[in-house]
Amino acid sequence: MNGADRSRLVPIGRSAPTFRLPSADGTSVGLRDYHGRKNVILWFTKGFGCPFCRQQMSHLRHAIAALEPFDAVVLLIARTPPARARLYAKHFSLPFPYLCDSDGAVRSAYGLNERSNPAGYYLKKVVGRLWNGRPPSSDFGKSGRLGGAPGLLQSPAELVRVLADEDTGLFIVDAAGTMRFSSVGAWRNDAGERWHPPSTDELVGVLKEIRRSN
Repeated sequence: MNGADRSRLVPIGRSAPTFRLPSADGTSVGLRDYHGRKNVILWFTKGFGCPFCRQQMSHLRHAIAALEPFDAVVLLIARTPPARARLYAKHFSLPFPYLCDSDGAVRSAYGLNERSNPAGYYLKKVVGRLWNGRPPSSDFGKSGRLGGAPGLLQSPAELVRVLADEDTGLFIVDAAGTMRFSSVGAWRNDAGERWHPPSTDELVGVLKEIRRSN
């Protein structure tokens, strides 16, 4: 398993790729919707079906109060089909827009990669989940046996998505549409360490720098 290839990423100071994606609330959301008004924190994740992503969502939800004074919004982008995302929105109070990049085109535009592995890689992960007991809970409740969202059955396609060996990351795009920050890594690197979003203090530090430079 390899780490993220940073040469693929949009360089800091360049224009961020624009997009428009369907949202879990039935609308569509685009990066240009915030141009001239908001700094946008783009969080690329495996989605609500992943227990560790739900933990990270809890972290970012608690950070919102510290981010809002700097004119910042958080957009979650996942390869979740819109119908599944609407199901999550029906059962849970999602803290920020949940955007569906079903074909992974936006992920690819931002330089995030997915690596193929032999079947044994995925079998080992499933057995590990079963052997190690129930995955961690979050603000949204206790995870299912294989990490599914509380109270909802996990579809086979969703389990495959959760097990995928792919990059995850967080980007900050300023109100002018310029890339100002990126934190990217393999979901789990060769040392077995899982990627975590930057701390609230780190995010606030970037937003303060953006404000000073404007």
